[in-house]
Amino acid sequence: MALGAISIALDHPELSSDPAILCRAATVCKGWRQAVQQSGACNTHITLAHVTLHKLASFTTWLPRHASLVRSITINGNLHTPASGFAKTDPLTYSHLVVQLLQPALQLAAWLPAAATTAATGATPSRLATGRLLQQQQQQQQQQQQRRHGLRLASFSCSAPGGTVTGLLALLPPHSLTELVFEVTRATTNSRVRVSAVHGPVLAAALARLSSLQRLHFTDCTEASACSLAAIAQLSQLTNLRLVCTWRGAAEPLQQLLLQPLPLRELYLAV
Repeated sequence: MALGAISIALDHPELSSDPAILCRAATVCKGWRQAVQQSGACNTHITLAHVTLHKLASFTTWLPRHASLVRSITINGNLHTPASGFAKTDPLTYSHLVVQLLQPALQLAAWLPAAATTAATGATPSRLATGRLLQQQQQQQQQQQQRRHGLRLASFSCSAPGGTVTGLLALLPPHSLTELVFEVTRATTNSRVRVSAVHGPVLAAALARLSSLQRLHFTDCTEASACSLAAIAQLSQLTNLRLVCTWRGAAEPLQQLLLQPLPLRELYLAV
């Protein structure tokens, strides 16, 4: 079968929504393997039913090479619950291990540019201006490549402690993500103050950048709810909002949220 015909077949959701089918297709012949590698169908739904480090390691190797296929990622089960073989591992330490595996894979999949490290010492103004122009052009090209070949994730669902959640949110693609189901948990009862004081503003900034969100189901079991509500109020495309939060000290941000002219069709508040 010609590569063009295979590529057209892969664009159909029935063929490209299940990663198991894609993996089997890639083993049929060289043509199918090449078509899977080059496909940008963006129909594949990834579900990690049991968050073990071995499974995550395998997934994080696969994701950057097939980012344009992935439409949704769902991680069932809390990241703060150690998997089999890690029963004696501290829950917060385990969650950090999981996120450390996910973060570089999401970064590579999103085609995020590395930070520039060019030294300015001895550079003339004209060279600096030329360098800035080239950098702008490269950024534009990278953005175009990201939209065509990078991660175009539309939906992400996960549960994680507040201390690790911001690193994941910061790497989700704001141009394509329209649905987020996220639970911010407390790894321990003593972590509440630390999450509120340190991670609250960072979590709010990570939420606010997801400007394309239309559906948000957000559970925040920490004392950082007020910061999160202020950020959610900036998401101007929300049509479906479900909030389960710790409302202590969040009365004013909640009122401000409800006063925003958001295009909400469904609103659920757990009180």
